[in-house]
Amino acid sequence: MDIADAVLFNGSTQSERALCLSRFGKNVASFGIPESQRTPRNRSMRRTTNTIALRTKQITYDKLPERPALRLGRPDVCPDGRGGGLLILPASHKDGDLHFLVADEGVCSPPIFQRLPAEVCDVHWVTTSLAVCAFDGTAISVFKVVPGSPLSLLKHLSCRHTDTIRELAICTTTLGKFASGGDDAMLCLNDIDYSNCSVACADVGDSISSVRWGAFETDKSCVTLTTELGEFMTYDTRTAMRSPVLSFNTMQPMLYAHSKTNDTTVVLGFGNGSLVRLDVRTNRCMESFDPVLTCIGDISYRPGIASNLLLSGAPGVSLWHADKFRNCSFGPWPSLQSTSPGSCEFTHAAWHTEPDLIVTTDSLGNLSSRESPSRTDRPSARAIVADRPPGHCCRTIERSLVGYDTSRTYALLILVDRLLRYIMDMTIELPALRSRKVSLTPHASEASTLDLGRPSTCPTGTGRVAFGASDKQNNRHAIALDAGTEAGVVFHDVNEAVNDLLWVAPNLLLCTWSPASASLMKVAEDNGNQLSLIQSVTTRHDSALRELAMAAHDSSMFASGGYDGKLCLNDFNFDRCTFAHTDIHDTISSVRWGQQMETDPHLVSLTTDSGDFMMFDTRVELNAVLNFSVVQMPLFSHARVDRYFVFLGFGDGSAVELDMRATRIRTTPLASYTSCIGDVQGIPPPQADTLPLFLISGGQGFSVVCRRGPSQYSSMFVSGDAGLGGNQACHTNAVWDGFSSTIISTDSLGNLAAYVVPSPVR
Repeated sequence: MDIADAVLFNGSTQSERALCLSRFGKNVASFGIPESQRTPRNRSMRRTTNTIALRTKQITYDKLPERPALRLGRPDVCPDGRGGGLLILPASHKDGDLHFLVADEGVCSPPIFQRLPAEVCDVHWVTTSLAVCAFDGTAISVFKVVPGSPLSLLKHLSCRHTDTIRELAICTTTLGKFASGGDDAMLCLNDIDYSNCSVACADVGDSISSVRWGAFETDKSCVTLTTELGEFMTYDTRTAMRSPVLSFNTMQPMLYAHSKTNDTTVVLGFGNGSLVRLDVRTNRCMESFDPVLTCIGDISYRPGIASNLLLSGAPGVSLWHADKFRNCSFGPWPSLQSTSPGSCEFTHAAWHTEPDLIVTTDSLGNLSSRESPSRTDRPSARAIVADRPPGHCCRTIERSLVGYDTSRTYALLILVDRLLRYIMDMTIELPALRSRKVSLTPHASEASTLDLGRPSTCPTGTGRVAFGASDKQNNRHAIALDAGTEAGVVFHDVNEAVNDLLWVAPNLLLCTWSPASASLMKVAEDNGNQLSLIQSVTTRHDSALRELAMAAHDSSMFASGGYDGKLCLNDFNFDRCTFAHTDIHDTISSVRWGQQMETDPHLVSLTTDSGDFMMFDTRVELNAVLNFSVVQMPLFSHARVDRYFVFLGFGDGSAVELDMRATRIRTTPLASYTSCIGDVQGIPPPQADTLPLFLISGGQGFSVVCRRGPSQYSSMFVSGDAGLGGNQACHTNAVWDGFSSTIISTDSLGNLAAYVVPSPVR
């Protein structure tokens, strides 16, 4: 597989990446985190080196028909390096019915197979002739490995694990001791001299994803581990591992790998390709992103060489300099055999006993030995621009110029970088697909300016739009229906101004107006889209409702908030519909139900004018699960980015990003295309790898904003001149119609318009 194929892997589907993670033994299904919610990273421009393999072979089993390639696991090199490096590694047939332990001496010698009853999860050398391996389950066995001879089973070990063992770590000071961790959340200290090998155990409380034994003078008696939910722990084996001597929670799930680079620094690798360097003295983190790997499955550190941090995962291998954490030195090294675009590929890697030599295995049965690029000639400058999401501005290319002294090359690449930044950050003004001036009177000459409220689109994709309309000059108010046809807008007069309305069914509208009334209206399709009142909905609000939010799991439930500072949960199937409420003691500016998040359909979030963000669980009597004061006002709207981040919009046109894990604010530099952010909505991504988009509306139009990374937003599209007329006091409301991929906007000057977003964004 060449470099271009490796780049194409970045566009693989979520299921393929999940399959890839499962090959590492990483369970991603328990998190339920779609790819669209993972942290985005820039792989657009990088310098890569596809090194030439010194030796390579494809591991096949001769006794199988057609000799299919085996799926290879992580290799381990014999510590004395004899015979050019005796390797031992697990292998499995792709159908999962055959499992082997393979010993390999080199290109000229055939591999030696040992048939096993179950899949090998991990294998390590204990001495130069003994290897210990953990099976898929709780079994641990010790094998004797002699070059040129079949593998022989010495003993089975009984340990205290009750579920699958994920990783082993060999003690660097005492012969025969090793640590093990797995899905049962147990860290066990074992000794191969005993049949009941576990001499000490500790329950860490979560599935263990990686285990390492200390390799530095200060921690040779310590065992470090990571958990899938994001914790890093250190245990001292001299104290029977009663409690961790160090525990740090990264608050980020899918923590799959780690490695210490010195006495005080740990590098953590995550399933979304991000890297975190942790200083254990101060518990401070610095985050970076691997531009090559979509998933980091293993990290291995070797001191004394230039590129000393080896990362393996999907789709290949990358090398980092541990002291220059921000710069990825080389990568990727994909497998030698190309695959079909729909296949999922993953790679394991280990350091050889020879300096700067790396052994790689992959899911296609390829076993290779490759030289580190620090021993080869510097590659020529090369930038790969591929799979760039819309609006994803490339990072600076200066990091790719390490080792180059040619000023012309430097100047040219900087020029290309600035040009791409200009192109990708350029904001496009959207022309209106259609627009019309809405009037309550049949003659335009008699028309007065209408103030149109926030529109709501029909959930069946018929193109019908409903919104409130008020003629304050003549004290006339109505609910307006527009089908996007020549029939025009149909009005239904009401006594008060409409504060908010929502489609709850293809022919039902839920409307609220002053002082605290709400009504369920039926849309008669066979009578010119006329409205008729079905029932009045009685809530516990004492003053005007400000915003409604429909539940995702129940079509009759909705949340409401208003000027009385009450959050109410309602069901319009009942006369007195409010079945739960709580007092916020402040004016509620926006309400959202967690329908955009698959993991929190029972969570309701809100903001207040004075700058508070709150989240409630509807299953436990509206108990507040999060209460955070932004200390900035007025806070008018919000939208969930993913499980952990919230986008907050303020009345002065500024915006911030709230990290709910650490309950801290990240400043969000955002071009002020609106003088006031009145509403923020997330645009559902059509694909799992699409960057999050937000529709921001308020003063002087709307804009579509792309989230390129943590606290990195850029405006991609702004509304055209379909009705603003240069009036700085105009207020705009906008919603996203997912069926037609259009933005429907209304404003306070009586303009109704539809905008088409270009297909690359959709």
